[in-house]
Amino acid sequence: MVYRVTLESKKNSRVVLLLVVLLTVAGIVGLAIISDLYFIGFFWGVAMLLFGTWLLKRTARATSEWSLDERGLLLRWNTQPAFFPEADLDLRWDSVADLRPLWTRRNDAHTPNAYEGFELHLASGAVHRFYHPRSAPPGDFPALLGALAAKLGIPDM
Repeated sequence: MVYRVTLESKKNSRVVLLLVVLLTVAGIVGLAIISDLYFIGFFWGVAMLLFGTWLLKRTARATSEWSLDERGLLLRWNTQPAFFPEADLDLRWDSVADLRPLWTRRNDAHTPNAYEGFELHLASGAVHRFYHPRSAPPGDFPALLGALAAKLGIPDM
């Protein structure tokens, strides 16, 4: 079966966040230095927030297709994150040692989480982390997580 999932690159998210913060601070400080029109700094900050949201969706998110069969799993990227492209992943079930959830959904104000995802631990010791942004449509992500847990014999996922 093929699962279509939107994933997000944490590295790209950090790069975009840093870029937006730097542009916002530089713009506000620059406007404050060259003029006494402080309200323009507010509009600059709002514009950078909107730009950052748009840039994050365009550069950090990627679509993928996961195929699971008796032999193993195949991850094929339909689109790539902008700054740190990912290679397709072809794993046999005997090379996957464990599946662990990352930041399961909690809906309280003290532990807000923007991601839910999972780690694939391989027998070789390598770890592959996959993050699904909460703001993206769920798509096939819950079904993929359930299918992976069932294939690996992991309850309660």
